[in-house]
Amino acid sequence: MTAPEILLYSLAICASAASAGLFLRLDRRTAALSALAALAAGGAACLVMPSELSLAAGLAIGLPLACLVAALRGRLSAAGAALYYLAGAGCFALYHVFRTGLTAVSGDGLVEAIYSVFFLLHVPAALLSFPALSVPPENLARLRRGGAGPSLSMAYLLAAGAALLSLLAAAFPFIPVDGPAAFLAVSAAATGLFWAGLGIIALLAAYDRRREQSSEEVVYHDDMAAFMNVVRSQRHDYNLHVQTVAGLIAREKWDECRAYVNSLVQDTARLNSILPLREPAAAALIGYYSGLAAKEGYTLVVDVRDDMSRIRTDAYETNKIIGNLLQNAFDELAAQPGEGEKLIELGIFKRGEFCIIRVSNRVTDPSAFSGGAERVFRQGYTTKPGHDGVGLSSIRVLARRAGGDVTAWLEGDMVHFVASIPMDSSRGGTGDQEAAYGPAFNRHTSA
Repeated sequence: MTAPEILLYSLAICASAASAGLFLRLDRRTAALSALAALAAGGAACLVMPSELSLAAGLAIGLPLACLVAALRGRLSAAGAALYYLAGAGCFALYHVFRTGLTAVSGDGLVEAIYSVFFLLHVPAALLSFPALSVPPENLARLRRGGAGPSLSMAYLLAAGAALLSLLAAAFPFIPVDGPAAFLAVSAAATGLFWAGLGIIALLAAYDRRREQSSEEVVYHDDMAAFMNVVRSQRHDYNLHVQTVAGLIAREKWDECRAYVNSLVQDTARLNSILPLREPAAAALIGYYSGLAAKEGYTLVVDVRDDMSRIRTDAYETNKIIGNLLQNAFDELAAQPGEGEKLIELGIFKRGEFCIIRVSNRVTDPSAFSGGAERVFRQGYTTKPGHDGVGLSSIRVLARRAGGDVTAWLEGDMVHFVASIPMDSSRGGTGDQEAAYGPAFNRHTSA
């Protein structure tokens, strides 16, 4: 290869890597470093390879190195790295189709170079000008290792990218170009195919996001319905107590009335002592599950050592996390046969700058965790008939959005679900109750 050809192909590999970074919305530093890596590796490969292998040099050496740099710096998952490579390889294959056709119809090297550079730069320029052609920003988190966010249908996205690359790299270079008209037709078809492929990938991601939003709305309505049931239950209890007291007063049953009111005061004091939470909604929710445990014959051990006054999530989000974890434990116990002890433990405490919410319960089928606990957080995974498997995945998304996480592990026949939510230092509150009152002041068992 001549020096100008080596330079052009090196720039093509560099621009293709930069375009892939723009398509995945990587930060500028990561996109630039990966593009420079592609430039160096691709240029070195073109120096030692014959011109007919220039396409292979870019696809097999330059872009894989750029993909590695992007994956390491951008913390891309395997699927994210594969999508990066396919986008970059498709861009490079498009340039190769254009360059091959232009060489066949033109004899002026300078004109070829000028047109090639302008054609090369139109991809990153279009991605910068029209962000809608890129992966939606809310989906980017799913492309990172351990990231949260809406789940991309990676099988469809990667299939679309692979089909695009196969057509551009394997089919178009073998179409004969015997004149300017044929060159324009082939270039226009290849360019249209390339942008249609990127557009399809972006549309698939946007569709998946809308599907995810629909699932989140269903979960939201279910959670709000559950919370309203808590409110209705408490209002029912309140009305019952008021009517009872009013009836005793109307009959002048002073001793019975005094005893009834004293029992109410003791019950309220007991509830306040075991739930020293600043957020009334969370206290009401835990109180509801305490009553439900007593009704179902379960043993619910509540151990609150932090008032959750500085937790970063709002009242609804906090209740969503606690409610999903507790309801998951209740559903598991309800499916267990036998009359043995059915135990649930709820702990709320502080560790460093995180508020920890831990729910533990026994499981009858530990094989659900045999392949690791990660699969229970997958969208749609469930072992319970009639459930859609969005509860655990949705609260993990919520926790990670706040900067925390939800994890699980199996210890014997006990499964532990732990949500760690960062503290917000700008909020007031006493925080660690154990340091102020001792380790056992707020521990309570409902059975």
